[in-house]
Amino acid sequence: MLVFEGDSHVEWFEGNFQDYETDKMRRLGTDTIIPHRLKYKKFTR
Repeated sequence: MLVFEGDSHVEWFEGNFQDYETDKMRRLGTDTIIPHRLKYKKFTR
């Protein structure tokens, strides 16, 4: 599996998606699996 992660990081992983998520949690922590809402800045003039 060729995965494009945040900050332009490309990761090659051999295995299924469930094993990839487990490896990603081990490498980057549990906060990377939980989706977060995007925050936008308000336009000012």
